[in-house]
Amino acid sequence: MDWTEEQRAILEHSGGHARVQAGPGTGKSTVLIELAGLLATPRPDGAVRLATFTRAAMNDLAHKALAEEIPVPVTTVHSMALSILVHNTRWSRLPLPLRIPDEWESHELIHADLRDRLSDRWKGLRRSMVDRLEREMAAQWESMDETRLVADIDPELRDAYIAAWRRQRETFGYSLFAEMPWYALDLVEDHDDADLMNIEFLIVDEYQDLNRCEIRLLEALSTRGIDVFAVGDEDQSIYSWRMAAPEGIRNFEHNFTPCSDYFLSESQRCARTILDAAQRIIGVAPGRSTSRRRLSPAAHNPEGMFAYLQFRPRMPNVVESSRFCGIITSQKRSNTPAWPS
Repeated sequence: MDWTEEQRAILEHSGGHARVQAGPGTGKSTVLIELAGLLATPRPDGAVRLATFTRAAMNDLAHKALAEEIPVPVTTVHSMALSILVHNTRWSRLPLPLRIPDEWESHELIHADLRDRLSDRWKGLRRSMVDRLEREMAAQWESMDETRLVADIDPELRDAYIAAWRRQRETFGYSLFAEMPWYALDLVEDHDDADLMNIEFLIVDEYQDLNRCEIRLLEALSTRGIDVFAVGDEDQSIYSWRMAAPEGIRNFEHNFTPCSDYFLSESQRCARTILDAAQRIIGVAPGRSTSRRRLSPAAHNPEGMFAYLQFRPRMPNVVESSRFCGIITSQKRSNTPAWPS
C-alpha cells in the first residue's frame, strides 16, 4: 500500500490517546483497520477494538477488517456499553436478565400498552405520541440534560407517561437501547473493579456523531487505563436529532490528555471546485475548530462543477427581492440539485 505522509504518521502510533481529524474521501477506514491490526499484534485477543456510531458503519468496518484478515472486534459504542453491563450484572440497576425489545415488540406491545394505560384520561391518545414521549426520555439520557423537553407535549401527560412507563417496566422487565451508555457510565464510575473485558486500546470512528453520554463513557474508560483513539470530522455531524455532540471531537485534546493529534486532509474523491465551495460555506460555521487542516484534493481528482441557482419564491407576503440559493454538488449537471439543509 502506498501510504501518504499523514497516513504513515497515524500507522506509527503505538499507544496513548489520539485524535484524527479526517475529511471525506481521505481513506480513514483503510488506515484505521491497518492501525488496528498493527496494534493488536503484540496484545492479547480483544485488547484492541474498533467502535463506531451506527450499525451500518459497524458492518462496513467489520467487512473490511475481515477482507484484510485482521481479527479485531468491531462494535457500536451502544453495543459496547451493553457488553459492559452484561459482564457486570451484579451491579446492574436495570432489570435482569438484560433484554431489549425489538421494533415490533416496542410498537405493537409496549407502546400499545402504554397508550391503553394513559387513554382513560387522554382520550384518543395516539401511539405516535407515545413514541415521541419515549424519544424525549431517551434524549435526556443521551444529552445528559434532564431539562431537555419537547415544547408541545402536555406537562401532565409527560409526568403520567413517566409514571406509567416505570410501572410497566417493573412488570415486563425490559430495558431501552438508549439506556445502555447511561447505565454503563454509572457502573464504570462507581465500581473500580468492574470487568472491562481486557480492553486496552479503543479506536472510535465517526466520533462527531457520539452524544454527550457516550463521550462521558469513553472518558470514564480512559481513567481505567484504556487508550482512546478518536476519528471524526465535525463538518460531517448529521445526527443532531439523536443528540450528537460534535464538540466532542473538537475538544478531544482537552478531555483526553496527553493526546497526539493527527490529520487526514487529502481527499481522493471530491472534485476541486466542490471542495472549495463546500469549505467556503462550512468555514464560517460558529464554533468550528481552527486547528484542523484545510481539505485538499488529490492530484488525480476532477475539476468538477459548482453553480448557484437563484429564483424568486412565489409565496404571499414575501419581499420581492428575496432569493433562495441552492448548490449543485455533483460533477455533472443535475435537474434536481441537492439543497443545503
